[in-house]
Amino acid sequence: MKREKIAVIGGGAAGLTSAYLLREKYDVTLYEKTDRVGGNAYTHQLKNGQHVDIAACVFGSHCKGLMKLFSELGVELVTPEQTFVSLHNLDTKEGLYIDFSPKALFAQKFQLLKPSKLKAVLNLILGVQKALEYKHQNNFKGCTIRELCSCVPQLSGETLYIAIFSMCLITSMCYDDVMNAPAALFFDKLSVWKDALSFKKLFSKNQLVCIKGFTKAYVDKISSHLDKKIVLNSNIKSVSRNTTHVVVSFDDGQEKLFDHVIFSCPPDSALSILVDPTSEEKRLLGVWRYQEGPVVVHNDFSSFPNPKLCQGFTFLYTDRNGKVETSVNGRCWSQPGVPNDIKYFGSQHPNFPIRKERTDFKIIFRTPIFDLNSYEIIPELPLLNGHQNTYFCGSYFGTGQHEDAVDSAIEVARLLGVEWR
Repeated sequence: MKREKIAVIGGGAAGLTSAYLLREKYDVTLYEKTDRVGGNAYTHQLKNGQHVDIAACVFGSHCKGLMKLFSELGVELVTPEQTFVSLHNLDTKEGLYIDFSPKALFAQKFQLLKPSKLKAVLNLILGVQKALEYKHQNNFKGCTIRELCSCVPQLSGETLYIAIFSMCLITSMCYDDVMNAPAALFFDKLSVWKDALSFKKLFSKNQLVCIKGFTKAYVDKISSHLDKKIVLNSNIKSVSRNTTHVVVSFDDGQEKLFDHVIFSCPPDSALSILVDPTSEEKRLLGVWRYQEGPVVVHNDFSSFPNPKLCQGFTFLYTDRNGKVETSVNGRCWSQPGVPNDIKYFGSQHPNFPIRKERTDFKIIFRTPIFDLNSYEIIPELPLLNGHQNTYFCGSYFGTGQHEDAVDSAIEVARLLGVEWR
């Protein structure tokens, strides 16, 4: 019996997962507009031959769909080094370096043990509790993180920086976008990552996992199951639909006929190639904005604090007349499989000069901006699926995490008759 054909547009986590799950029941072709698949699962090879992950590299062991996928693929998981965060002011050359180990305390001349520093850390926990009380009163409806912080005195000064910079890390958004994001986003993230801003983290077992062999091990394995059904550098011009089939047209004039199409690309990209989108597609996809931001892999330490104070993630910031600029800097040598002498950072949205001779690699990632308009319609996104043989999935179906992309792809597969969970 001839199998129905499905076009999957977008080769990130959602596209790879949906294609993998549907491959046995359907004739699936995955189209990716760049020269690689994986999205933010990106393993880069340094000029010295060492591999490092430059975007997604740690995952929560509580993420059932993602963990099941890794297990089925035979991906081996390892526990990363337990690290915390460092905040460093580029102007004052001072900061808050949250590491109670003797080595780190000595390197920062025991600054962390000062009452003002300990209070900043304690206020984070107290501020979160106060904010939760505020949530019970009005459920954060129409409230931004900026507005919430103005109502919670504990969330100010260095305490505010800890909270906001952690949000910069897990959303890939910059400071202003985070401050204008819905307060509900912050606490929805915390409901998943329960110990992210808790004293338990200082004493509990690390609940994060990494992939042995880096994220390329997972991307390579899932790709191998798709045989030759991945088309890179695909220039899709348009997608038109009717009640019986889907036509995918390419820039070179070719047209291919499919029974179904899955958009696993960003919603603005999907809307740009859809011919005659429905009013619901326009409403639910058109509300999303994306930011293009660089990630630079480098070993320029000139703007950083003492390397002993650089944690798994170091936030470099400036606060000039109320205008805050931030960068998130991942310490590559914290990754399992990376030797300690590989002193490289992966810097997202760098707000400091990086010498060219110290730069190994640079790439631009597009990431969604969660604001009051986009976050409000997330519960409605599943309503898009199944109309005119069209389906959608991606991390924007949740809170922007890798596991949200995977879970949304699992749901699309279910709608197409493949039960997996």
